[in-house]
Amino acid sequence: MNDDDLKRDLKDAYSVTPRDEEQFWTDFKRRASATEQPMPESRWQQLVPPLGMRWALGTVTVAVIAMFVSIRPHFVSAPPVVQSIEISQPFDSYFILEDERNEGTVVWIEGI
Repeated sequence: MNDDDLKRDLKDAYSVTPRDEEQFWTDFKRRASATEQPMPESRWQQLVPPLGMRWALGTVTVAVIAMFVSIRPHFVSAPPVVQSIEISQPFDSYFILEDERNEGTVVWIEGI
């Protein structure tokens, strides 16, 4: 069996006779009227969430912002303070200087 025979056999087995234009459109309109199809939404309606969801999202956003603003002072910590110091090498003395204006601390170790 060569390719031409195969093509001919397939064409004979699955041949479809085309309908004329009038018969096609008559069948098409009959099938289209039998199914009720909703009007397609516009692109804007697809992107905008429903009113209830917008209210919920706005309420949650306001609540989160209010919570952040009310808790924010608790996040601000006191400036770092050296409470203790441990030096593993022998030394003569140490001095801790806290610079409040520049918010810094200097630890001076003498005699290491």
